[in-house]
Formats: sequence, structure tokens, C-alpha cells
Amino acid sequence: REDLVGPHPPHVMREFMPLISKFGDLSQEDNFKILVDHVCTFVERNQVPWNDKYGLPIIFSRKTVYDQAKESCERIKLQEEGDLDNELHLLSIFDALMDFFADANGKELWMCKSMGMSAYHTSLLKFYGEKRLRYIYLVRDPRDVAMSFMNTPVGDKHYYAIVKKWAKLQKQAIAILEDTPELIFNIKYEELLENKEDAISCIYDFIGDRRFGGVKRQASVMSIAPVAASVNQAKLGSESFKAHTLSQQFKNLVRGNSFVKEQMAKWKHPETGLKKDALMIIESLAYDAIKYFGYEAAYVEAPCDVLQFTEAQLEQFDTLNKEGIEEMYEKLKQENIADFNRRVHQAEILSKDVKRVSKRWSIDDAFRAAKKMDTILQKLDESELVEEYTEEGILEGFGTFVCGASSQKGYYPTDPMKENQDSFDIRIAIDEQNHFFGVYDGHGTDGTRCSQLCKATIGDIYEEQLSEGRTTKVSLTKAHTDAHDIMKHSDALNAELSGTTSVIACLNGSSLTIAYAGDSAAIIGSKSNRRPPTQLTNPHDLGRPEEVARIERKGGVVMSTEEYD
Repeated sequence: REDLVGPHPPHVMREFMPLISKFGDLSQEDNFKILVDHVCTFVERNQVPWNDKYGLPIIFSRKTVYDQAKESCERIKLQEEGDLDNELHLLSIFDALMDFFADANGKELWMCKSMGMSAYHTSLLKFYGEKRLRYIYLVRDPRDVAMSFMNTPVGDKHYYAIVKKWAKLQKQAIAILEDTPELIFNIKYEELLENKEDAISCIYDFIGDRRFGGVKRQASVMSIAPVAASVNQAKLGSESFKAHTLSQQFKNLVRGNSFVKEQMAKWKHPETGLKKDALMIIESLAYDAIKYFGYEAAYVEAPCDVLQFTEAQLEQFDTLNKEGIEEMYEKLKQENIADFNRRVHQAEILSKDVKRVSKRWSIDDAFRAAKKMDTILQKLDESELVEEYTEEGILEGFGTFVCGASSQKGYYPTDPMKENQDSFDIRIAIDEQNHFFGVYDGHGTDGTRCSQLCKATIGDIYEEQLSEGRTTKVSLTKAHTDAHDIMKHSDALNAELSGTTSVIACLNGSSLTIAYAGDSAAIIGSKSNRRPPTQLTNPHDLGRPEEVARIERKGGVVMSTEEYD
């Protein structure tokens, strides 16, 4: 739908609620701001990145998210006439992030695709109210669900663990369905596959007057595509295409009718389907939901057929599940190291200490707290420090190191609102080898998008090339040429008179490899000053006669903008 967006879910509520107590009293401003920062950083590191309408990664304004979340908390507090619990505080951050994503994509409505949100129904009802809260309850045969999870690089890897969680989710959703049926549109996955147009049309009718979403959402659709066109275009959408290129987990998102045929009762397939032992476990755990939704049972047809598991069996299931998960991650590291690293990079946030993990707050917040003079504040307000970041890593054979990045846009008297066009990418390797540090300085009208595109692509391509056995030099070269081609043919930006520099440092033991394009510099020095600072790059700067000569030797032409016009 033209007015609706649904990003890949980072499962904010599921991941942060078990940890929420470590953030302390969330009615205290400092504690709440730290939680905002952790959640924002977690979502920014999502396995499938949240991008804006130009296809570029979203960096959340902590102040914007905090202000909206705080406003929501005050609103709910007045309604409830008392203090808010941690769940509602976290939900207010979740809502602000979803609103931020919708705004960045020019949409009026958003949908959260996290399956476990039904566990927070009471808080959701308090937050959104019956006029705005809506659920789309898509239920699938648990035997097919279990098979899919076993073959996907995510989640549990034993039928008992998979179906136990699935059955719990269905119990929560069925309770909502029975208590407040007007809030839920319930449809079977099999019905959706059999007649997609009718099913989507019914969902559109249910969404209807566009009542749900963030506090500021008020839908207005200029034109609505026919349902058939929406169905056919779904697999070509930006979210589906982006996800399927990043992970084997989402490879089916862009498949067509061949995929549909494979998904209908695949558990019955005589060769690749489920055997009796697995079916007995699944149907015993999911007995109530199977009966409720009218699925055909293969073996467990009555309560007396439901298996009762011994402690020894449960311990065995748990051991097999842990072994399966470990095997899944080892396989993922071999097949798609970039996907594995994205997951680890995101999960790191959950174990961080309770302090700000980034400094992406407003100048007012960052510098008044440091008691800087008003004149300095005024100047910095105009040039806005937008990024500052530090992280620790381990270098094989050398121990711990600290790295960091800081970016401050230049001050342009004739254009004080000019945006910062810098981007940086720091990737601390899990195996203590091949640490990656990149800086991109955009220029031209679309310079910001150019630098962010490089940030979003060069590191991933580099890691993929390394995982395929290529050298650091070959991998870096391939990463830059591929990023150049992507930028050149992108519909999201105009690179004719815009672009970005790039300077990359790859650290592997005592080896340091530098790659660069443009006039951004890499400089090496020593903390003790025993080694004088030395520039490692020869800038591609037209002010250098040797650079002009190099371009002309390659068949290029150097001219001014006026001459070009």
C-alpha cells in the first residue's frame, strides 16, 4: 500500500524487556536517555538495515526519539493517573522509532512485523487505545512452521523448542482474538497463498480508515494501486529485495509461484516431509491450536494421544537444540560471514554497560552539559557535531586497542543549514583479525547520500570477498569498484556532479592496508611522538600537478564547472 510501511523487525520489546531493570528508574531523565540511546543503536545495527526512502541507512536523532517518547509517557501517565511501568516506557521508545522510520520513508502508517507483540497486549491497549490498535493475525500450520525454522539460519533448532514457543504465541493471540475480535484480522497462511488478491483486499478493508500507528499518524493517500498490482509488486519492494540479498533467511521473499507450491502442506511430502517422531512432538505441543484452527492431525487426534515428556527427554531436547544452534552459526560463518557479523554486531548492544553507547545527541544537550561558553555554543549550533563514537577491540598478538570517530560539518556563512556529508564505518572483527575502518566525505548536491551509500556497501562487500578467500587488496578493490557501479546506476541519487571520497584502513596483526579514493587522508603517528606523523595517502587533488597528469594519462579531461557547463 502506498501509505503503509513495515520494516524488518528488530524485536525491541522482546530483546529489551528482559534487560530493562538494569537501566534503573526510567522516570529519571538520565536513565531514560540511556535506554533511548541503547535501543536506537540496537535498531541502527539491525540485521536488515532500516533505510529511508532513498535507500540509505537511517541514523536516529536521539533527541527527536527521546522528546516524542517522553511526550507519550506524559500522555499515558495522565490517562492512568499514576507512575508508568517499564514496559510502557520501552513501548514509547518503540513507537517513536516506528514513527521516525515512517517519516523517513514518506509514509503515513507503519506496521510492526514482530510476532511476539501479542505478549504486550495490555500495554499496547493502554498506549494506542481501541480506536488505533489493530492486529493482523497470520497463522500457519505448525508442522510447516517447524520445518521452515529448522531450515532457516535463525532461532531454535529442535522441534520441541520451536513449537513450544509457537504454541505460546498462539495462546496469547487467541486470547486477544476471543476477547476483542474487532481488533484482529485473522487469516490462515494457506488461504493467503491460495488467493492472494482476495486476502489482501480483505486486509485493506480491515485497515480501512487508517486508524493505527504512531501518535502523529493521520493517513492520506493520493492514489491507491489495484490489489493485483500490489500483490505482484510486493516481492519487488525495497524491504523484500534488501532482505533477500543480505541473508539466506529471507531468500524466499522475492520468489514467485514456484515457492507457493512448495509451501502448501510441505510436511506431508513423502521424501522431504516430517517423520512420525517429529509429528508426535509437534502435534502434542500444538494440539490446542491445531484443533482451534481446524488443521488435520496426522497422529494426535484426541487429548489422550498427547505425549507427556520426561525430564530426561526435555534435557535431551535442550542439548540437541543448543547443538543445532551452534551448528547453525558455524554454518552461517562459513556461508555468509557478513550476515553473521551483522547479527553479532547488533547483539553486542544488549550486553553493554548502562551508559550512552553513542553521542548522537543535540549540540545543546552535549555541550551545555559540558558548560561551554555561549559563543562556542552558537558556533557549534551552526556547524553541528553529528557523530562521535568510540569502541574497543582486540588485535591478535598485540592486545586491546581503542578506536574512535568524530565528525563535524564545516561552517558555511552563506549556507549555515548545509548538512553534514561525512560518514564513517567501524567494524571490529570477532576473530581479532581484519578490523575495518572507513571514512567517506561526500560532496555535491547528493554528497550525503553518496557517502552513506558507501558506508552501507563497501564494508559488506569487503567482508564477503574475504570470506570467499580473496586477499585484502583484491577485496578492497572489488568493494570500491562495486560501490562505484551501484552509485552510478542508483535511482536514489544523482552522482553526475556528486560523489564521495573514501579512505579505508584494514588492520590485521602487524599489517596495515590503506585504500583510498579522493583527497581524504590517512595519517600514521605514535602516542609518544617518537615517530613523526606521516601521511600514507597521495590525495587525488586537482591542485596537485601530478594528479592532473595522472588523469590525463588515463584519457581523462580536467576542466572547471563553468567549462563543463
